[in-house]
Amino acid sequence: MEVFAYFTNLATYVPSPKTIPKAINQDPFENIFSGLAAENGAALLVSGDRHLLEIESYKRIQIVTPSEGVRVISSFLK
Repeated sequence: MEVFAYFTNLATYVPSPKTIPKAINQDPFENIFSGLAAENGAALLVSGDRHLLEIESYKRIQIVTPSEGVRVISSFLK
């Protein structure tokens, strides 16, 4: 529960990205998430989408599964 509370404090609502990158060709809709993360200074993008996970990172933003995201966030709590 502590990790979830910490995670919700990290989440931020942001406007649509000004530009949408072409990082993922197989599923172009997913590119919006890379754009949102890049334009808003994200350090971590948590997703279950295989196309995003396959690129592993975008502009130094690590892309991880939800379980990996919990591990990363948990490491900050120690």
